[in-house]
Amino acid sequence: MWSLRAIARSLRIHRRTNRKFSSTSRLSVERRGIYYPNEKIKSMDDFCKYASPEEKAHLVMIQAEYVKLCKSNIANMPELTDQEWLIHMNYDSRKGREKHLRLLQVKKDIQEVKKQKRQPQTEPQYDPSNFFQELFWMSEKKIIQNRVARAAMLEDPILVDLGYADMLYYNEIIDVARHLFLSIGDINRSALNHTPTFNVIFCNVKPSVEENEILKTMRRLLTEDCSMSKLPVTLTDKSYLDLFPKRDLVYLSPDAEQYYHPAEGIPVIAGLIHKTTKDKLALHKAYKEKIKVRRLPIDLIDKLTVPRLPINHIIQYVAALRFTRDLEIARKALPKRIISGPAAKGRKHL
Repeated sequence: MWSLRAIARSLRIHRRTNRKFSSTSRLSVERRGIYYPNEKIKSMDDFCKYASPEEKAHLVMIQAEYVKLCKSNIANMPELTDQEWLIHMNYDSRKGREKHLRLLQVKKDIQEVKKQKRQPQTEPQYDPSNFFQELFWMSEKKIIQNRVARAAMLEDPILVDLGYADMLYYNEIIDVARHLFLSIGDINRSALNHTPTFNVIFCNVKPSVEENEILKTMRRLLTEDCSMSKLPVTLTDKSYLDLFPKRDLVYLSPDAEQYYHPAEGIPVIAGLIHKTTKDKLALHKAYKEKIKVRRLPIDLIDKLTVPRLPINHIIQYVAALRFTRDLEIARKALPKRIISGPAAKGRKHL
């Protein structure tokens, strides 16, 4: 009898282990496949014409939830426009929708404050300080453009794989787009520092640069005078395997066993955030494509408060590590809030 129990227990452990390290993603099955606005549905009128009965029922449920929040007087709920309603329907959870409403309210409060600060001027006045300030900004933009163009020809690139857009929920897509948006500012600042300018390539943009959900969300974060063509990065729908030889690539994953060294090759960063799933998507993809997999050597000297770094922090750390080859100097590229303390056994150089 005890032998049968031991066999059954071993089978349960085997099934549990296989489930934990499964390479199939639950997100690819349950994830919403269509986000608004898209080519077919660009307004609420288009939604009323082309949406399915299930999508219309989903909208009715969200509107009832919105009315309930307004009556509860928990917070001042903003009045949503048609475009904001379309974006609001992309959130699958109630917490995500409430967070979106709070962000819209904060955004509208900031716009109101800016309107109040604006004072109409009847007669234009000449201010020499504004003239020199605008002249400085024009010179700064030209310096950034020249150094970014030179870095694209001379510096080793840092690749960001955006081929995971169909495996993420909408709130995760927003987080990835926000991190990429922050990395744009880091690239511009690197062009004005004494360190080498970052050469970043957003590759594997599927299905195209115009239709990728991550870049669609990123466009909404950009200002009116800054388009995707003016960004200091290279956008391409080609895979990194089409751009560089396989032997020169190193896929970065926190689930890898060996540590990354800059001399091993060109780093590839996965454009995803592990909040909803624990599947090792980047690790399995690298093994499938037979690419070297490495982890960042941060935990050799520091303990982190987060299990996985955002994309913009990874770009900063990799660039500093390649330039200095010193772990102590490279750690200064990370914010102090994500470092909890020194590791048990630390070393300074790779």
